[in-house]
Amino acid sequence: VSDTAAASLDIGFGLVPLVDDARGALLMARITGIRRQLSKQLGFVLPPVRVRDDLALAPFAYRIAIGGVTVGEDMAFPDDVLAIEAGPVSTQIPGRPVSDPAFGLPARWIDPGEADLATAAGYTVVDAASVIGTHLNHLLGVHAHRLLGQDEVQAMLDTLAETSPALAGGLVPKLMSLAVVTSVFQRLVEEAVPVRDTRAIVSALINSAARSSDPAELTEIIRPALGAVIIQTLAGLREPVAAIALDPALENLLAGAVRAAPGSAWPFDPELGARVGEAISAAADGLMAEGRRFAVVTTPMVRRPLWLLLRVRLPQPVVVSFIEIPDDRTVDVVAVVGGREPPAPRVPEPSNLNQGA
Repeated sequence: VSDTAAASLDIGFGLVPLVDDARGALLMARITGIRRQLSKQLGFVLPPVRVRDDLALAPFAYRIAIGGVTVGEDMAFPDDVLAIEAGPVSTQIPGRPVSDPAFGLPARWIDPGEADLATAAGYTVVDAASVIGTHLNHLLGVHAHRLLGQDEVQAMLDTLAETSPALAGGLVPKLMSLAVVTSVFQRLVEEAVPVRDTRAIVSALINSAARSSDPAELTEIIRPALGAVIIQTLAGLREPVAAIALDPALENLLAGAVRAAPGSAWPFDPELGARVGEAISAAADGLMAEGRRFAVVTTPMVRRPLWLLLRVRLPQPVVVSFIEIPDDRTVDVVAVVGGREPPAPRVPEPSNLNQGA
């Protein structure tokens, strides 16, 4: 990976003890674990995160960059712990009020001696290394597609060629360029779709090459073939997939906006987009508070524009079309935006899912 695609973490001198071998290098160990876990989760090897001290930063400040572009920055205090209000708390603990860097939850830096009291009151208490690590993990996940380039995709194709030479050799350059294939992989990773099953992705691209040469269209065409992979990130094999559906009238309204602006990444009227985003965010609040994974289910036409709308409101939203849900998976529609009561859990069918409650 070139320097322009590298991930980096710059820290003020007050945070140097967190990366000092003589003091356990707690942050370095956490970063190693984060990189290993994300690589396994996403299906490609993330580059190392370069960590260095920067005297231009405030003593307890840190900055996270991807390709030299700052994507996050905040403060952390090694001598304190962060008490995060991840849910209701029974009492307010005195401390320095802040927002949790990764997810914006109310929090406060407190004396470590108050940690047990804070935990008993309902706070989630973490140390400075965990705060920075969680922030880094979140941002690496959000921006992982920027760390996946042609060299990485070519390496994945080369690995596939070791066991399936005809399949791997039948795509690039015979049917499409490496640049197009890389763009498809990037768009999948951008929406947290694992790309570890290179065989399935390459097979789907070969089968779809005659239909389009546009990476955006190709990605939407092949997603149903990856439906099982997408859905397993949301629920176990025997668990229903929690879903937020759209009322048919709203679905038709959004589809009309997409048809009126073909190819547009942002086809929705600002007022309509704001109302839809607020409604889905409100429906998602309870699920996120419970720590439940869920998907917003819609039609193929609306899927990508709706994801673009929601990504600025929800942390790494999952938006799927009904044709991406395998027939053997059960969907539990927990909310219908624009509708009333959700139906009982059921095996998804295109006609049913598109009718809301």
